Amino acid sequence: MQSQHLTISLLLVLMISGLFVQCSYHDDAVIPPKTKLLAEVDVFIWSADSNKFLLSSKTQFLYFNGLLNEKYTYSYGFVAGQKLPTEYLVLYETYRYDQFNRVLKVDDYYFGGTLAEYRFGYNGDQVASVSQYNFAAPGQTFSLVDSANFTITAQSKITQTSISGYVTKSVYAYDSHHNASSITVYNNSGDFIDEEILSYDNHPNPYYRPANNFLSPSYFDLEYFDSPNNITTYIIKNGANPEYTVTYVYEYDSDGYPTTSTSNGEPSQVKEVFKYY
Repeated sequence: MQSQHLTISLLLVLMISGLFVQCSYHDDAVIPPKTKLLAEVDVFIWSADSNKFLLSSKTQFLYFNGLLNEKYTYSYGFVAGQKLPTEYLVLYETYRYDQFNRVLKVDDYYFGGTLAEYRFGYNGDQVASVSQYNFAAPGQTFSLVDSANFTITAQSKITQTSISGYVTKSVYAYDSHHNASSITVYNNSGDFIDEEILSYDNHPNPYYRPANNFLSPSYFDLEYFDSPNNITTYIIKNGANPEYTVTYVYEYDSDGYPTTSTSNGEPSQVKEVFKYY
């Protein structure tokens, strides 16, 4: 079960994380205000055979009145008899809001017909719970597969997560900019699983949105979406020594927003290219 948690965490980190500062900002610089909306993220995976980065996926973000309305994710691969990679739509995502602009429901339509639905509960403006329901085929009903409950204060957050019947408890601590600086994970019996240690740059995270309006339904690993800055180092420890370390290097535009990020760490080197409206 520990490896399941590790895999989930690493995949999410590689999808959206942060980088090493490479411009004129200082460590104590004021965080720029959120003024740009993310339009597209292209993900490239390093190929040792080709000795270069190859396009793996592309995600496009569409908004209505400043709120994320739809998201499209395309994958790239080869079809028998073709010499060039082919683009496939693998995920179409829609967002629904209440009168307070809080996300109530996110529907994921996967290639092949599978539907996942995320439903959200709130305590004021803070997300208090999220549940994932899967709908596998016509004629079947939605079945609950994952759920998470959150206890959030100004200084910390506790997440109680049940993923496919496996329960974990994550205790978050924040830095002065409300980035999740550490997450300590326990199983349902209170036994220590691992500690995740994160450091950040001082540039705006393109994935960041306020607590009730966000770019991904994956609130089972909330730190990757509610931290206003970009992760520069991600370390997992299950003892005195690091078990896994990933570092990220960013390039920025003139407004301080990331234009590229490159991760260095197993299982593979990943590069993201960010485009804005």
